[in-house]
Amino acid sequence: MGGSQGAQAINNFALEVALELKKRGIKLYHQCGKSDFQRVLYGYKKMPLKVVHITNTKDLQGDFDVAVFDFCKFMPQIFGACDFAISRAGASSLWELCANGLMTLFIPYPYAAANHQYFNANFLKEKNLGFLCEEKDLSCEILWDILLQSQQNIKQISQSLQNECSINAVKEMVDCVEKTLKR
Repeated sequence: MGGSQGAQAINNFALEVALELKKRGIKLYHQCGKSDFQRVLYGYKKMPLKVVHITNTKDLQGDFDVAVFDFCKFMPQIFGACDFAISRAGASSLWELCANGLMTLFIPYPYAAANHQYFNANFLKEKNLGFLCEEKDLSCEILWDILLQSQQNIKQISQSLQNECSINAVKEMVDCVEKTLKR
């Protein structure tokens, strides 16, 4: 998941690992962004894979190896079909993944202001609730090691991620803004 704009490094990595994921019996749901969609779709179609372009929730039910899409408004259903994610580490993505209890390998955008995506992801890594790899270090071996490590405690991590998200988060933010404005 690289967000609505996509992330070329994540897109390239997904194309690189797609055949091995198929061998391991792992389906791939790939949000590649609008600007890179045609290239990524063509890349998958050149491989011996069953590829579908997701445009609605009905597409999630089919038989496929890779479901690719540029952007969609039904991410909760996609999150519900997944056990693990690879994603950038913007605040919105991080919160959505936590709220959905989706263990994630975060690949922070290396040019984000003040390297904030790295620090967002590191917050979860330090609590053993996520994994962090800088884009320049991303490799297949890192992914396979993480998948192996995470198999034993995926349910516990999923629950702990959801516990990180306060059910009253919006109210707490509004209260904080009101207190600040009153000063």
